[in-house]
Amino acid sequence: MKNLIKKSLDRFWSLHRKYIKINLNLKDIHKGETCYIFGNGGSIKYYDEGNWGIYAYSDYDEDYKWVGIKFSASDTSLLSGIMTVIRPDLTDAYVTSYDLKIWKGWDSINSSYGMPIALEYESYDNIVQWSVADDRNPGDYYLYDRGKNTITYLGSIRPWVDPKTMAEMKPISFTARDGETVHGFLSLPVDSNGKNLPLIINPHGGPFGIQDQWRFNGETQFFVNRGYAVMQINFRGSGGYGKRFERIGYKRWGLEMQDDISDSVYWAVEQGIADPEHVCIYGASYGGYATMAGITLTPELYRCAVNYVGIWDIKMLYEQNGRWVDRAKRWFHNHVLDPKKDLDQLKKTSPNFHLDKIKAPLFIVHGRRDYNVRVEQAETLMDALDEKNIPYEVLIKREEAHGFTLEENKIELYGRMEEFFEKNLAKY
Repeated sequence: MKNLIKKSLDRFWSLHRKYIKINLNLKDIHKGETCYIFGNGGSIKYYDEGNWGIYAYSDYDEDYKWVGIKFSASDTSLLSGIMTVIRPDLTDAYVTSYDLKIWKGWDSINSSYGMPIALEYESYDNIVQWSVADDRNPGDYYLYDRGKNTITYLGSIRPWVDPKTMAEMKPISFTARDGETVHGFLSLPVDSNGKNLPLIINPHGGPFGIQDQWRFNGETQFFVNRGYAVMQINFRGSGGYGKRFERIGYKRWGLEMQDDISDSVYWAVEQGIADPEHVCIYGASYGGYATMAGITLTPELYRCAVNYVGIWDIKMLYEQNGRWVDRAKRWFHNHVLDPKKDLDQLKKTSPNFHLDKIKAPLFIVHGRRDYNVRVEQAETLMDALDEKNIPYEVLIKREEAHGFTLEENKIELYGRMEEFFEKNLAKY
């Protein structure tokens, strides 16, 4: 077991020495309180390979500035964690050491940001369930009996997936046009030389506080398997990089947030990774907005686009029935824009004002039961495209909501996307 943990941590660190962030939440079951040590991510500052030391920095909360975590293994203790918290109002650090072998007072540990090892307790007995996963392995389950000091393989989440045939998800970073450092992930076809490839830019939804993470991503693997490079950018406003990075994205839809995505394309081309004539953009929800902004505000960058449950009219999103009321409206004003006071910005950044600029083939996907982004976004977009004689493809499902969930519909969706990208993006 020690070798398994060591191998997984070593691979994880070798890929993420500069870029990794970690989430760590602790829950005290006796007090019913949750201590969010890394609720929004903290940057790893140091890794001691000899002692498996990981020391992390977090600016998620003003009360918790520095946290050091050290993982180690021994014959008597499978895994131990040492946490050091320095609060800004104290000169001395709180230092607390917990040994997981006798750690009865905490209910769960959740190291969700790409950590290759996750822990789950089944009760307060000697049984611990382990899940070991990484970017190429969806996950394997093990059962550790601390009383007998034995470990048993239970099974795999997706046993049909051979990790050796899966693509790596490599951390990347680049400097945006205004000097801000932007991080993301790049996945390349396994049998390629990584040069001059057709590229899919895949911006995440949310957008605020959400982030693309280092993990196994079946969708990404699907596209990579078809010969496309896939790049996922944590543009400003994304979570996991501290409050400042999230806040500099407020009210920057279609502005610096979109510039980060555009700059990622320029970076991939400069690095020789992407063929500038074969770049498409595909995103869902806010990622759908970024897709529509991409092909209207920067139409020269993209050869095709897939708008999945996305937004093309910002004002319509604000006005849709039942979504933005009272305090939620204030949130929209402070995070997106005020459609009345920020009219110039609305006209500059809402794709419905720039439809004439579309050059790329567009595939529109939506569900009629979507209450986050109403299907009217897709319907009015199609009406406007029809009026201007701009061709498009469409897939709308009556029984689906904000993202397809029914197996037959997902099969149809990815089959259609495969055909769409083969027709508009693939190189022969």
